[in-house]
Amino acid sequence: MAVLSMALSSCNKEFPNILKSFSEQPNYSTGSSKVLYVIADGIRGKALQQLELPNLKIISRNALHSYGSLGDYEDIQFTKEIGLANLMTGVTSTKHKVVDNSLSQIDQTSYPSLLKRIKSEKNLHTAAFSTNEEFYNVVLKDADTGSLAISDADILTKTKEEISKGTSDLIVSHFSEPYIVGLQHSFEADDQEYLEALRAFDTALGELIETIKQRPTYGQENWLVVITSSIGGPAENSQVDNTSYGDNERNTITFFYNPKFSRSLLTRPNSTEIPYDGSAIRYTYGSPAVNATLQDASSFNFDTSDDFTIVFFFKSNITSSHNYPIILSKRDVGFSGNGWNLFLEVRDGDNKVGWNSNISSQVFGTKRVNDGEWHSIAVVVSRSGNADSVKMFTDGELNAFNTANQSSLANNAPLVIGKKAGDGNTSPDFLLSNLQIYNTAFSNKEVAELAGITHVDATHPKYTNLLGYWPGYEDAGTGKLSDMSGNNHHMVLSGPYNWVTFSDVVSYFQPPIRDSFYRMVPNAVDVPFFIYQWFGIIPKESWGLEGKSWTPTLLVSTY
Repeated sequence: MAVLSMALSSCNKEFPNILKSFSEQPNYSTGSSKVLYVIADGIRGKALQQLELPNLKIISRNALHSYGSLGDYEDIQFTKEIGLANLMTGVTSTKHKVVDNSLSQIDQTSYPSLLKRIKSEKNLHTAAFSTNEEFYNVVLKDADTGSLAISDADILTKTKEEISKGTSDLIVSHFSEPYIVGLQHSFEADDQEYLEALRAFDTALGELIETIKQRPTYGQENWLVVITSSIGGPAENSQVDNTSYGDNERNTITFFYNPKFSRSLLTRPNSTEIPYDGSAIRYTYGSPAVNATLQDASSFNFDTSDDFTIVFFFKSNITSSHNYPIILSKRDVGFSGNGWNLFLEVRDGDNKVGWNSNISSQVFGTKRVNDGEWHSIAVVVSRSGNADSVKMFTDGELNAFNTANQSSLANNAPLVIGKKAGDGNTSPDFLLSNLQIYNTAFSNKEVAELAGITHVDATHPKYTNLLGYWPGYEDAGTGKLSDMSGNNHHMVLSGPYNWVTFSDVVSYFQPPIRDSFYRMVPNAVDVPFFIYQWFGIIPKESWGLEGKSWTPTLLVSTY
């Protein structure tokens, strides 16, 4: 065995009883390395963790494992095929090129499968079994021994036979029925059919490990059993989680089992409490009021056929209500003439955000915004098609819409954040940040997915549509709001302005997350890396693998 560090632990009184179930293998640090690599489609980690199935419960006591591992965290629609490719190549879609429900485009020339690399590096014997014809013929084709199976029961039979009578050093055993059952019923832990499929898989695992234990040469071998899933499955979330951890299809399991490993559970981090960090101007309405103004009044004049979308974050610092204070506008005075403004109005006892313009009737949000919390406000104006409209969204949800006429919004007024002439309110006190204006009308789905993004950059799907972007985060202490769209529409601050820093958890918002946040649990690409190490194969930099190393803690008896 290679590069697995030994950590001393105190005497574990459970240890002898555990070994009665799966038997201890002597001479752990010597003997020939063997791997049983079990892949199952459709096992959702959160569901499995709720069940505590008997064999996996025993396995977990001698395994580095996670119920919150990830099939992938890249910003693409995740599929079973992507998961299978990740598990067999050790790289993600960017490299292996599988991006949908087909494995046909996989690049195994640049990124060969685990089976091919092991054969090349050590000339080890491999076997593979699957019910999935494409997976078997395209990805598992480099196995020395193997066959297609007609069912998971057949997979179990063929794998047990190979363990008992074969000479393979690596056996890949691919189960598919949990996913098939989940698609037919559901992937919820309380779904009886799905539960039965998970129980059948758990029973199979017990039989496979017992078969390993019965090998005549077991005492001279060093077995690693890897258990993982290629994909989870869609399910209800009890709380909002906009990260990859909240995607139940990416939620997989990973177990690295050996009787000499101690229990090591890797839990997913709390991805529902990533704070929205930044700085913003505090807009007050005294005399003088605090404003941010774009000096070039000709900018953002939208004509009769122009589509546009406005997105910004709003937080009221006081919970009292006010009628008609303007918070963002491009209009000369108040509520008349060409142009538009966004303002607050008391509706149903609380402040809601409203839109007023010369192209439509007023449109209001339906969510209270004077609650001391951050909210995302979005307005979508569609005028280039046959159904012209103005839509209002709060926190990604469509609140209301009205038809739009063919009048022009163009005027000689600048874009302004804060109080405008004709607005007599003096009590509003709020933060406004992350202002974005696009030259396209977002769909309802796009608003839901994009209006909570806290940092817009080149990875944003609508980045090239940006006309202006004023996040404000990097401007703290200055007298301006910098336009980060590259169009140089910088805004100037006036009045007794103050910068406020904040760090608030907002369920709808999507703060940037470093890759390291997703590497706190095993990812699919880590599994080949671990298996290479078990066989004493040190992955070369030229292979371009994206996996990381995991080090189990070893049990050492002190009796």
